[in-house]
Amino acid sequence: MTVMQFLLLPNSTIESADVLILPVPFEQTVPYRLGTGQGPEAILAASNQLDF
Repeated sequence: MTVMQFLLLPNSTIESADVLILPVPFEQTVPYRLGTGQGPEAILAASNQLDF
């Protein structure tokens, strides 16, 4: 299992976290063109490339 991180921030336990980001794929609202299910994973993968 791949450990996903948002903005390369360290992961913490659920109990000690202030914010939870749940990457839930959902394709039920798209009548055509499947593929939105990979969106949450792609956002987390691309977030480590952001510059501030």
